[in-house]
Amino acid sequence: MQLVIVSDTHGHHERLGRLSGDVLVHCGDGAGRSDESVEALDDWFAEQDFAEILAIGGNHDRAVERRVREGRPVFRHARYLQDEAFVFRGVVFYGAPWVPELAGSAFHQRPRQIRQRWGAIPGTVDVLITHTPPAGMLDQNRRGRSCGCPELRDAVCARDVLLHCFGHIHASAGWRDIGFTRFVNASVLRRHGPLNAPTTVRLDDLRRPGRGRVTALHQAAARGDLAGVRQLLDAGAGASVPRRNAFAPLHAAAMHGHDQVVATLLCAGADPTVQTYPQGYSPLHSAAFANHARTCELLLLAGAPRTLRNHRGETPAQTAARRGHLPLAARLAGPP
Repeated sequence: MQLVIVSDTHGHHERLGRLSGDVLVHCGDGAGRSDESVEALDDWFAEQDFAEILAIGGNHDRAVERRVREGRPVFRHARYLQDEAFVFRGVVFYGAPWVPELAGSAFHQRPRQIRQRWGAIPGTVDVLITHTPPAGMLDQNRRGRSCGCPELRDAVCARDVLLHCFGHIHASAGWRDIGFTRFVNASVLRRHGPLNAPTTVRLDDLRRPGRGRVTALHQAAARGDLAGVRQLLDAGAGASVPRRNAFAPLHAAAMHGHDQVVATLLCAGADPTVQTYPQGYSPLHSAAFANHARTCELLLLAGAPRTLRNHRGETPAQTAARRGHLPLAARLAGPP
């Protein structure tokens, strides 16, 4: 599947001409304050040659925010995503427009609110679409200041994400591979000179040998579909992943606090010590991250180690403490 990704066109979309591929992704800041700016962007979407067009809002998209608030359709020729997943040809997309820091802008959220927004991202997602970048990842403005969101960084680290695309910080347009995730800052508008070219990504090229693949069992576990999980296990699906450093169905269930699914996977032989690469999250880290105390108890009873450390050097107890889940942190730090 070929994706073409743009962001921060700020009314200059016509200069990009007619694009083509399988899916066009717009990561926000394509319109402005007026309904006319939204209609102009939508007219441009209608001219593009794609099977699907996906778009989110950005901090300048006041007219988009207003349409959402009033319950009006945002676009006619693109699918607008806001805290919403969309599956196309088996690929899971998830879009969220939220931005930190910029109080008074469109789609601004306070720290506690934005933590809840990022917490809604599924445990397994192929293509994550946000407007703001994660902290430390293609997020430096022209003065060298890091403007990304730490909460988003933590949320991405705790999940299995194949491609994370965003914009917002024009000066850091580009892409970078970290572990098994490709990060793309698709900002188009530059301070001076011509526009940046759209970013083209072939998803099959990112699915390198050895990467943990999202399976039907992952998806059922993330949904909390107990009947579906049991059916897949009965049909021969493996409860554990074939390599240690990968995102397992047990991670997906633990992240969302689906205790019955967690128990079922453990009984089927799921390994509670498996860690993601390169983030180093165990299922216990995933449950601690999201403050699922009962899930943590189930994992501990199954032999999940309290001492495993993630890429930050944190144990599950320290992850819970950093997230503000102090009672759970105290429980996880207790005697083995």
